[in-house]
Amino acid sequence: MLAFLDALLSGATPFGAALDRGWLMDAVTLHVFPLINPGGAERFSRRFPDSWHGTWMPDWTPVNKEKFFAEANEPCRFFYGTYVKKPPMRFTPDQTAQWEKTGNLLGSSLTDDGLDMWFDWDDTHGRETRAVKDVLSALRPHWVADFHNFMYPTEVFAPTPYSKGDLARQELGLARAIQAAWREQKLAFHDRPPRPYPQPAAEYYEDCWLHQLGARTLIIEFNGGMLATEGAEYEPAPGERPLTRRESLASAFFAARTLVDQLAASPA
Repeated sequence: MLAFLDALLSGATPFGAALDRGWLMDAVTLHVFPLINPGGAERFSRRFPDSWHGTWMPDWTPVNKEKFFAEANEPCRFFYGTYVKKPPMRFTPDQTAQWEKTGNLLGSSLTDDGLDMWFDWDDTHGRETRAVKDVLSALRPHWVADFHNFMYPTEVFAPTPYSKGDLARQELGLARAIQAAWREQKLAFHDRPPRPYPQPAAEYYEDCWLHQLGARTLIIEFNGGMLATEGAEYEPAPGERPLTRRESLASAFFAARTLVDQLAASPA
């Protein structure tokens, strides 16, 4: 995202790609939120100084798998006996203090207040979630794209489970355009028709709340290096490999470029 902004504002050409800056800035009002959980990001950087999973674990062994989920989700297992996230994933101040007395940090998927924002879009306890919701409620955006650096392999999810008719068709069209850009750049991704992000039993996920705003919504997950390759959530493709850091960054850059190009070319 920073590389895309650099290209848009200063004329840089990351990955050899130039932007038509004048046209884009005349056609589109763009709001970028590069980081909405600064506390979790700071803790993540202690474990991953270059912000890249793939440099931490050369092998996906059972021991390393446990370390990975502990880094993201603790103290989930400490209190509940499992690393599997169970909404609403909120730990009280007393629980957080009890965990930190063990000499360990909160997981990087949690905020400093001990909650996972992914499950906080319904009743909204977190300061960070409230701040983002306040801004987006005031902006009433036409489109929202949520970028995650986690999934294996890279995938763009659309339409939302809550989209129908023209809304769903627009989301699918943009998702397919992003896939076409990845294909053109020879970037590995899950090359199949886009699918909706899983619909939760309760309305915790942000795509439900964004749909209530009237915003067209995409969730884009980028291959983050050496991650889990088993289980229904990840759905590994045969022969798929972890992307390099550069490939993952390029995937995000070309997704952003395609998103903005497509919106600039579409009717208001």
